[in-house]
Amino acid sequence: MLNCSQVVDRRVVPHLAEITNDSLQAHAMLVARGGHPMSLVGSCSTGAQDTLTDMALVLEQNCSPGCIPFLVDRRDGQTDFGYAAAPWVLELYRWAVGRESAPPRQRNRIMGLLLGFGVDAINQFEATWTAAGTPEEPATF
Repeated sequence: MLNCSQVVDRRVVPHLAEITNDSLQAHAMLVARGGHPMSLVGSCSTGAQDTLTDMALVLEQNCSPGCIPFLVDRRDGQTDFGYAAAPWVLELYRWAVGRESAPPRQRNRIMGLLLGFGVDAINQFEATWTAAGTPEEPATF
């Protein structure tokens, strides 16, 4: 079974070395058991086609029944990867990260819900940013 450290051994992608097969299996299980609609494991350069191909294989090998491994090109030079519970979850994620016309506040709310945060957590996140006097649009989850 290929693992992230083997992907890194062949290509210099340092942050992927920290992702273990056990970690991937935990992410997959969290989604498969209904704990979260999706799990965003990480991202890497979209231009690293060999790395993306290997990551797709690693994700597939560590997948649990009931979840969908994915790689999504964010159209900013990065590709996100992880697991989704259903095709519509992945479609909504693609829409949220791929549309510049989507208001950032709404995009952040969608991301929060897809990653399993509840309404109270998202409200607290927004309140913290508002109370701190930061710009109207908070950073992403």
